[in-house]
Amino acid sequence: MRTTDAQVDRVVVVPLGRGSWRLCDRRVSQDDAASVIAYVERNAEWLEIVWLLRCGEPVRAATMAEAVDAAARVLSSGDTTGPAKPTRIAHHPPLRR
Repeated sequence: MRTTDAQVDRVVVVPLGRGSWRLCDRRVSQDDAASVIAYVERNAEWLEIVWLLRCGEPVRAATMAEAVDAAARVLSSGDTTGPAKPTRIAHHPPLRR
């Protein structure tokens, strides 16, 4: 899915410190914690995106433009709540001695 300029313009990059940023939704007040889409941190070889709007593993991006594009796709997809049910974890009975 290709993002449009309007979708990308919806994402604001807020610097937090050296090598870290916050991606925010321009449509939500900056005073509202719901405006934060993700945190981005620079590692040695890539940018790591940790999502706050949806469940999922962190994503890697090569450039900040790719990170903003990924955030715009998340906002435009409407999938910001994560899965409906949690993943089942296998349980085993306690060990008996």
